[in-house]
Amino acid sequence: QTGQFIWIEPPVYFAYGSHISIGEYFYANVNLTIIDDWEVDIGNHVLFGPNITISTTGHPLDPEKRMYMYAFKVIIEDDVWVGGGAIINPGVTIGRGSVIGAGSVVTKDIPANVIAVGNPCRVLRPMGPEDTIYYYKDRKFSDLEHWRTQTDA
Repeated sequence: QTGQFIWIEPPVYFAYGSHISIGEYFYANVNLTIIDDWEVDIGNHVLFGPNITISTTGHPLDPEKRMYMYAFKVIIEDDVWVGGGAIINPGVTIGRGSVIGAGSVVTKDIPANVIAVGNPCRVLRPMGPEDTIYYYKDRKFSDLEHWRTQTDA
């Protein structure tokens, strides 16, 4: 199930493709892989960088029981940005408005409106007022808007 205005750059890979729900205004860069042995719910206004893997599936650690499989729902709430190369594991919820850093391995729930990075992925900091001023490192939105005004003239 998908909302309107979604764009997925090929190639894309699904285990089934029938257990996935995607909201409005979704974008995924190349090499999206979703192992949807169970449900994957992706909200509205979600952005994925390249090489994202979402897996609802895992196996027990015990070698004698490893042939068995489990699957748990993955939820990615509205307004989330997942950086390139991130891996999202079974049973994880990523809260509304959060950013997952490139290369992160998300093994536990991530709360809303935070920046989370690493392997395993951990909250680096909450989103703050500086995030409305700077769009990249020390580069200000106000400078970007000035540039647009100059080039549009």
